Amino acid sequence: MDDQIAQFKKLSSAFASAAKAVLEAQKAMNASKPVTQNIQTTCEKAAASLQKISNADTQIAALQKALTARGTQARIELEKERALLAGLVAKALQAQGLRVEGNLPLLKVGHLSLEFVFGAKGACNIWFGPKINRLAVCGLDAEQIAAKTCEFHSSLFAAEFDEQAFLKKLRKAYKLALTTAGKGDGDRVPIVALMTNMAFLMQKPTFLTDPRRESFTPYGRVEFAADLSRLKNRTIGEWTLRLDVATMVQTKRLEDHLWIPRNPDGAHYATASFVKVQ
Repeated sequence: MDDQIAQFKKLSSAFASAAKAVLEAQKAMNASKPVTQNIQTTCEKAAASLQKISNADTQIAALQKALTARGTQARIELEKERALLAGLVAKALQAQGLRVEGNLPLLKVGHLSLEFVFGAKGACNIWFGPKINRLAVCGLDAEQIAAKTCEFHSSLFAAEFDEQAFLKKLRKAYKLALTTAGKGDGDRVPIVALMTNMAFLMQKPTFLTDPRRESFTPYGRVEFAADLSRLKNRTIGEWTLRLDVATMVQTKRLEDHLWIPRNPDGAHYATASFVKVQ
């Protein structure tokens, strides 16, 4: 194909020369006072230039065919490379006990999802949920993607989880939200307000005695939603946690809802309350 491309470059130069010659002939013919000698010279030169590109259709058709065939072959190779990358990621995650589902460009790993973006600036976006919160952006490297995914999965869904301890803090966070809103036990409070109070209750004594950035323990939407998703028992004492699904309007603003993983796809919730066990 290199020879064909070289011939095309020569052909392109010939086209440029022919175009220039034809324009010169046109200028000579359309002059306000045409000179027969100029018309004869320019027209013959233009005709000779066009003769040099008379077989252009054949050359262009042959090059087009060759480029189309190579492009098709490259597309097949690219699909294989992408499938191989996804396979390597899945294998690495499965070795860590994580199941991978779905098809490119979006793979699902538990409550995380991997969005592969191919192109000149290829990358893999690691999301919490079905593209709810982006956790990280990785290059298209199987080891890096798998390691980062395992890191997030371990931090959000660690093996140890004390339900009662979490519910105890949640109940306290709820009562703080009630006091702020001037409401009574059993009333609904915005789930985001509950999250804000939980973030405060999650802090270590070092932060509470000297609230500086370096001693703050991050606890945001993702961490709170992940913890709520792990609750198998929502009852503490005589109170049971109730979550209310958000309306379509409430899902428009982050401050009005929180997405929580629940099989199979999770749901958006707007308010929460502790109600007495019947």
